[in-house]
Amino acid sequence: MKCPRCEQKLQKELFSGIIRYSCPHNHGSLTTFAALRTLHVDPGSLNELWRNAIQGNFIYGAPCPQCGKKMRMLELADGEFHFDLDICISCQTVWFDHGEAEHLPVLPPEETENLPQRAKEILAEYQTRQLADKTDNDSNTPPDSCWKILPALLGMPVKTDHHPVMRRPYLTWGIAAVCIIVFAVTFRNLEFFIRKFGFTPQNWSALGGITILTSAFIHGDLVHLLGNTYFLLGFGGNVEDAFGRRNYLILLFTSGLFATATYAVSARNPAIPVIGASGFISGIIAAYAITFPRAKLSFLIRCRWISIYTWVAFALWVIYQTVAFFVNYNSPIAYAAHLGGMIPGIVFAIAYKIRRKH
Repeated sequence: MKCPRCEQKLQKELFSGIIRYSCPHNHGSLTTFAALRTLHVDPGSLNELWRNAIQGNFIYGAPCPQCGKKMRMLELADGEFHFDLDICISCQTVWFDHGEAEHLPVLPPEETENLPQRAKEILAEYQTRQLADKTDNDSNTPPDSCWKILPALLGMPVKTDHHPVMRRPYLTWGIAAVCIIVFAVTFRNLEFFIRKFGFTPQNWSALGGITILTSAFIHGDLVHLLGNTYFLLGFGGNVEDAFGRRNYLILLFTSGLFATATYAVSARNPAIPVIGASGFISGIIAAYAITFPRAKLSFLIRCRWISIYTWVAFALWVIYQTVAFFVNYNSPIAYAAHLGGMIPGIVFAIAYKIRRKH
């Protein structure tokens, strides 16, 4: 991790019983929200700060030393002191400029002064992880926008913490628009268009093989279209922003190709055509879950919001798709296409994370 002010490598140190990473030229320090809660700062102020970082008025500040995305600058008032803090909601970290952290009133030190330095660091890391886990378990809060209640009532997951998108996701918007336009053109004579432009394994070379592409933009009904569009717009923007438009386009094409191929080799009845964007959207979902594993998704279950990590939701989704593929082998839902489409998403996301580390 590098200092957002001078690009120098941050140094790990112990400060008032918590682990932080400080600039060697004293430009500031980075710590987590969980660690910050162990200091003697009003919990209400910290909670309000976090809510404002997610949904309040803010300006973008310095890049996050951990993920590189721009942090959100907000004010924290604590007694006579006022701090303009840079907050990364993706990493749940806080950047203090020089001198700000030292002016925070802290808890009196515990009776650990005689411990070796390494033991103090291990203890601080353990306490921070404990607090982070507790915070995560207690974070089953409603989403920040009322409209999200509607998809939640329909069983859809909703994003309750936001990874800011730094570039407008024009590709994602464009693909969603194409799906909507194609549905508007085809829904009055849907059977004809499915036979003509859907992908049929036993006739995969129809129209010169172009049905591999055209089938992805045809949807069977309005529910099918709305479901795929919801996941495309919900997760595609972040993946497009992280990967870049060129790599994102390659991901979509590769995921669609893998989805179609997987369906073709596993279809019990090769005369049944497959349609819909869920194949390449599975690649987007997989890429999002691997790239942002600690993002939160919320589900409305028995009138109560339940939040889980994205990687947990993705693991459950993979298990469900796998079981459904074997149990509901004759289902009209192409579970095999979903499983095939996710493979490029996983590969692309792992490659992205490896490249970012270097």
